[in-house]
Amino acid sequence: MRPSLPKAWQCVLICWGTKYGAADVNRLVKRVADQNSSVARFVLVTDRPHEGLDPRVELAALSDAYLKPEFMTGGCQAKLGMFKSGVLKPDMPAIYIDLDTVILAPI
Repeated sequence: MRPSLPKAWQCVLICWGTKYGAADVNRLVKRVADQNSSVARFVLVTDRPHEGLDPRVELAALSDAYLKPEFMTGGCQAKLGMFKSGVLKPDMPAIYIDLDTVILAPI
């Protein structure tokens, strides 16, 4: 019996504020794509445009509800923005990855 191919999935990244830029996002996207042939989609939920972003990355606007100062510090509040209707494809598994994650092997 042949092993089944992994199901296609979407990689979700979130970036708000100025700590991370397009180069950081691109580095992670490249590493994830190099290690995972089944990743079919990259979505960046963000509060601003990013010049020089890898063309594989789709942008989704971070909801205004999460742009309040109390949500722009550490924690998971702004990360909940990925659940806004239309950000994720409902028929595809999603994996959220923090921008400071190191990818060493397939996910």
